[in-house]
Amino acid sequence: MGLRGPPKKPAVIEIAEGFPGRRPINTREPQPARRRPKMPKAVKDDPRAALEWRRLVALLERTRLLTEADGKAIEVLCRQESVRQQASESIAKVGLLTKHPETGHIHANPLLRIENEATDRVIRMLREFGQTPASRRGLEADISSDIDEIESMIG
Repeated sequence: MGLRGPPKKPAVIEIAEGFPGRRPINTREPQPARRRPKMPKAVKDDPRAALEWRRLVALLERTRLLTEADGKAIEVLCRQESVRQQASESIAKVGLLTKHPETGHIHANPLLRIENEATDRVIRMLREFGQTPASRRGLEADISSDIDEIESMIG
């Protein structure tokens, strides 16, 4: 049997939320370096996925949520976004309904299922990175290091 309850949040998210559960924070949680992961070949070879990679990595860097350990999760997200876009474009060309070639019956385009499944996966992955309105609710940005950096530059 799996773990019960909602999945545990990383310490960085708990801290950003201001300790809402009042439980102690895991101070021994592994802390991967805040460094941009390398774009995988599968993403580089897909123009849609590569575009989403660049957009998402830049956004995660600005929000200080990106670490070197996030590469695989971002790859999955970007490849699913590419599948979603391709299905959506194909549906726009062919239409929502298709006619069965043998029976002549009209039914929903099978690409709708692919698009819906990819959309669900993309939304789930975006939640992992705090990139949906509901997943950002309660987060607080830590700007103290920005202030320290600016003060050190001023002197």
